[in-house]
Amino acid sequence: MYDRIIEIIVYVMSEIKTSNKLISEIDFGNLETLGYSQSEISAALSWILDTTESKNKFNIVSAPNSAFPLRILNESESEIFTPAAWSELNNYVMLGVISYEQLEFVIERFLIMNIRRIESDSIKPIIAALLFSQALSVPNSPQVILHGFESVN
Repeated sequence: MYDRIIEIIVYVMSEIKTSNKLISEIDFGNLETLGYSQSEISAALSWILDTTESKNKFNIVSAPNSAFPLRILNESESEIFTPAAWSELNNYVMLGVISYEQLEFVIERFLIMNIRRIESDSIKPIIAALLFSQALSVPNSPQVILHGFESVN
């Protein structure tokens, strides 16, 4: 289920970054016709707004966008990801879904675990686990992660 929320987050962040739209200008009817529920859309929007608020609160500056990935893999790191998976992972960084620090965290963990040739279809669950498990494991966190059956009023 978190994979679907990640898909919505990517859609919204793409609309914001590429079309310079505000969240209020985005047509979420497209997402509903694609089969996403209102609770999944609400959970994604909750995550985006909470993340944006945290960045503003702690004065975190996002890295500038670039047409090229800023991270070059060394020989052993390049064995971890297929080119499509590496491209997808970089897309998450460029959209602001994950930070460069989280990207480094993922690379380090896979190096330690000696994982090789991760395909692009495996990236979304990894990002979902990274984003949502961190927020859920922090005690007294102000973040609220919806599980998909709640609604936001």
